Amino acid sequence: MVDLLAYLCSALTLAGAAAKILSTRGISMSTSRKYLVAAMVCFALALAVTAPATLAAARWLEPVDNSVRLLGNALAMGAAFCLIGVLNHAGAGPDARRRSVISAAALAGCVAAMAILLALADTDYTPQFAATYGRDPRIVAYLTLYVAFMSWGLISFLALMRRYVRARELHPLLRTGFRIVLGAAILGLVWAAWKGAGVVVLAVTGHALPLQAEIAEGLALLSIGVGTAGATFTSWWPALRNLPVRWQVWHATRRLTPLWRQVVEEVMPQVQLDEPEQGRLTRAERTEYRLYRRTLEIRDAQLALRPYIPPQIPGWALAAARERGLSPVAGDVLLEAAELGAALDAYRAGRRHHPEVVDVVMPQHSPATPDLLAEARWLIQVAAMLRRDPDVAALRGRAAVTAAHDSPGDTPRAR
Repeated sequence: MVDLLAYLCSALTLAGAAAKILSTRGISMSTSRKYLVAAMVCFALALAVTAPATLAAARWLEPVDNSVRLLGNALAMGAAFCLIGVLNHAGAGPDARRRSVISAAALAGCVAAMAILLALADTDYTPQFAATYGRDPRIVAYLTLYVAFMSWGLISFLALMRRYVRARELHPLLRTGFRIVLGAAILGLVWAAWKGAGVVVLAVTGHALPLQAEIAEGLALLSIGVGTAGATFTSWWPALRNLPVRWQVWHATRRLTPLWRQVVEEVMPQVQLDEPEQGRLTRAERTEYRLYRRTLEIRDAQLALRPYIPPQIPGWALAAARERGLSPVAGDVLLEAAELGAALDAYRAGRRHHPEVVDVVMPQHSPATPDLLAEARWLIQVAAMLRRDPDVAALRGRAAVTAAHDSPGDTPRAR
């Protein structure tokens, strides 16, 4: 279970780093942002390398026992170095490069010292490395260097996040993301404190703390996972927050498409709008634009079909609505469906009832504050009545019979 969580968290952290890079396409990344992305990559690799399954598999390939463990620890320390780099370059001060060189030298010195200590200790592979060798002074020094460097990085990053969270002129979305990252840094310090306490207790008493390794692994996973969520908060939260609306837009588009095909694609293709240039819209924007197009094109087609509405249809439709006791809104849906259906029939038959676009009886009870979804839902109701309402079908038939009995000379024909 720990292995699965470690690999999953590693994959998500790598995906988060990729998202940070992709979000700056066409824009030069700041140095501090580059350090943050590098920290995420190092943390992700460290999780994968130090997972128990990886260490167990690597024991047969590593040239020196526990050298893969050293690699994983060095990657985690590299992530801590990158967190220090974020702090060093956040203000872009004149000493940023000098501080980064000092941090890099400290990282190289600690890793080299840890490699020497590990080689001198002459350890064998064991899943419980700290519990098995925790009383060896060389391993105590190894673990002390590791925890100390990680604490340095986490404390530096925590100080920076506190400064960012307290900034006055900060977008609420960014502030929330920084707060989440701040929480991750605090969790990281708890991990460092627990790890350090385990080293001290084992070295002094010879007994490991209860569930020392399990709790340390859990805190590490939680800290890195929360940090990744906070670092990418501005990318995934808006999409997650808008997911219900995006679902409604997609669902409305799907339900509106049959009416669009019946009115626009088959009868009035000339009202179709041009497709936007490739790459101009995001996936979410394309989904909303598709619904916008469907709605607007249907309305344009209705406008073009107005001269084909039989003059008797509005009166018949309103009378039918009164006889059925429909509400004003339902009555207007019936009216619009009847007008549209009869106009389609007349257009196909070439019967133009008015020489030009005219003001016919239009619905009066549409939503008071219409938006795209409200307009789409209205047209979906019209489509439903047009498709299966018996009164609409009867009114269309009655209009066709009336037109057939009229003299051809009395009805202007479509050109």
